[in-house]
Amino acid sequence: MRLVLIRHGATAWSVTGEHTGRSDIPLSAQGREQLGPLDGLVRAVLADQYDAAAVYSSPLDRALTSARLVVGPARDVTVDERLVEYDYGEYEGLRPDEIRATRPTWDIWVDGCPGGESVEDVGQRLGGFLTDVAARHSTVVVFAHSHVIRIMAALSVGLVAREGHIFTLDTASLSVIDDVRGKRVIQHWNLRPQ
Repeated sequence: MRLVLIRHGATAWSVTGEHTGRSDIPLSAQGREQLGPLDGLVRAVLADQYDAAAVYSSPLDRALTSARLVVGPARDVTVDERLVEYDYGEYEGLRPDEIRATRPTWDIWVDGCPGGESVEDVGQRLGGFLTDVAARHSTVVVFAHSHVIRIMAALSVGLVAREGHIFTLDTASLSVIDDVRGKRVIQHWNLRPQ
């Protein structure tokens, strides 16, 4: 299965670094602007697979609006609850430096979030999503969130969910995981239209 992972455009909180999990923060004007040229990049990456690709999105507005802006309103977008961002619990809306003021060694990849999810929790729901879509589609485009995409990428290439920490991800970026010569590989990572 070819997997195209697209992080939503910028929001007010993504710019300031606040953990934006389940809060339904809309795209900012900058985020909408970032997405404009992404359609061309998606078409270039998918080439003749563009029309046949299944498109999925997180139910949160920032991802779903990103999907509709990039693939157009006429294209079917399937909303899947499993693509919702990491539940940051008590850390929702906080920046990492604010959390570390009281927990200096805190690391989301190791410690999770009190009242929220662990990396393993997120990995379990995303693993189920990946299994389901791989059984039905050869090419899948996913519009989602930073931690979700990073964990999905790790799982897709045979790593455990915690290894998502090795990836960085900008807003309005595109990444591709594909089968190349019998191996699952990261073919492109964190591409942005120039």
